[in-house]
Amino acid sequence: MSAFDFQVIVIQDTYDIFDKSAEVQDVLSAVWAMKLKGYKNFFKYGVCPNDKYDFFSNHIIFTRKDDITKPLGGVKNITLGACQNLGIPFPPVMHMFGNEIKEKDYLHVYAINNWLSKFDPESIGYSMGYTMDPSLPKEFRRYLFDFVCYTFSPFYKENKIPNIIHGVNTLAKIDQKVEKIGFKDLMIDHLNMPLFKMEGLDDLDTRLMVSENYDIDVSALCGIEDFERIWSNRIVLSSETLGLKKLAA
Repeated sequence: MSAFDFQVIVIQDTYDIFDKSAEVQDVLSAVWAMKLKGYKNFFKYGVCPNDKYDFFSNHIIFTRKDDITKPLGGVKNITLGACQNLGIPFPPVMHMFGNEIKEKDYLHVYAINNWLSKFDPESIGYSMGYTMDPSLPKEFRRYLFDFVCYTFSPFYKENKIPNIIHGVNTLAKIDQKVEKIGFKDLMIDHLNMPLFKMEGLDDLDTRLMVSENYDIDVSALCGIEDFERIWSNRIVLSSETLGLKKLAA
């Protein structure tokens, strides 16, 4: 499979459009099935990539060009501002440390909340739920992950979200790839936060990483010209593009 064989789909306003668009239903249902398949391949029974945030998040989805209901991978993101408008918790702390914070995680939680307080809520994004179809060839999975890293730059700039936080696990050295494009360990008192065990991901070793003020540089990624071309031909499914009324601000 080459770069010419796949398509990027961006889904926004998911809660508003899911029940009104058969195309959105087909794509997201296939993505959720693919993500569950991917999680089952790596994690113990019961670890799930899907939750209520799927309906309030933006989705960046990679599919086969000849059939957009055959997803290759996907990632979702949500802003602190959106969560505040909806009256739901911003998910990083819950996703990383569970509903009941343990004493060993107090410093990490404090560091997250301290970082969040520095910026306007609408300017903070949280990236989560990255998954690829585990049946893809290893080399293509590497290529696809580089493309996922690339999308952090144009997507967040276009949506005016300059500050990003996420927990990046060390599985397959994902954290090192994210670090190469500019993400840094979250710091407090000039000290990097240590690795922690992410409760929601089967206690995987995880780094708490952030990017501030659009400080992402994807120019060194292999395949950058392909990525730019594919991104420019992305399909956007949203209230605006589908001519539907957006129910919430």
